[in-house]
Amino acid sequence: QDAIADGSAMLMQNPPNPFNQATEIGYRLPDGTATAMIMLCDMNGKMLQTYPLPVNTTAGTLTIQAGSYTPGMYLYTLLVDGAQIDTKQMIILAH
Repeated sequence: QDAIADGSAMLMQNPPNPFNQATEIGYRLPDGTATAMIMLCDMNGKMLQTYPLPVNTTAGTLTIQAGSYTPGMYLYTLLVDGAQIDTKQMIILAH
């Protein structure tokens, strides 16, 4: 919870958004993070995929390929050591 309060954990909005090929989700992790992941859900809250993140770095990007999912709106959430940091929306266009 300290990571949320001091802003050392952060989830960025994906560019481009909307997209039809690939997009990148930027994130920042606090020092000493034990586990981190980005969870992708549909708009009904059904978890579609979890992407484990490397914890030996404090910042990075995750690339999502549009071809893996049907067109529509999705939610992605950053979890750090089991705590939900932030959730954002992305839109996948028909490819």
